[in-house]
Amino acid sequence: MSDSISDAARILKENSVANELLNNCEYAAAEPLLRQAVEGKKELNNAETWMWMRRLAECQVELGNFEEAADVARDAARALNIKFGPIDEDTLDCQYLYAMSLYRLGKVPEAAPVAAQAFEGFIECSKRGPDHVTTMKCKALYARTLKQSDPAKSGELISEITAALERPVAPPQGRQMTGAEIRGPEAVKAILAA
Repeated sequence: MSDSISDAARILKENSVANELLNNCEYAAAEPLLRQAVEGKKELNNAETWMWMRRLAECQVELGNFEEAADVARDAARALNIKFGPIDEDTLDCQYLYAMSLYRLGKVPEAAPVAAQAFEGFIECSKRGPDHVTTMKCKALYARTLKQSDPAKSGELISEITAALERPVAPPQGRQMTGAEIRGPEAVKAILAA
């Protein structure tokens, strides 16, 4: 009995460390712990499983492992959409990560509708505002995917993003900003420059 309690405590600690590393943009260190968390929760096939998959996909995108990120993000987005709907923030995060992975793999025609759907969902999502870092990154990605097919719309979105980036960022109420949130404006600029 004490072995199973100590194993559970170890897993909780490792999961907490994985989250902290991810939030502080220490992706290489977070990756094996996130992979372990996904494997440990895979059999449950529930919201907790899909959240860990989202985190692993985010980590894989940041590490440049776009093939794996696309697979993980797509699977998590599908499951979250079935369970929580198309405008749930976790569903949308996974759609964004899937679209970004496709885009970085050079699959712009496949990425464009996914980015568009995710961006429209972020606008509708009551838990995220237009200036949320993931909404902004998704908007930037959507603008990039439109560069060839609808340059006027792309330019309009880029102008909106540029104006938003000039406004001061308000810290979230009740907690400190994560490293990913602090680096958010730079990440948005990097997407626009890609």
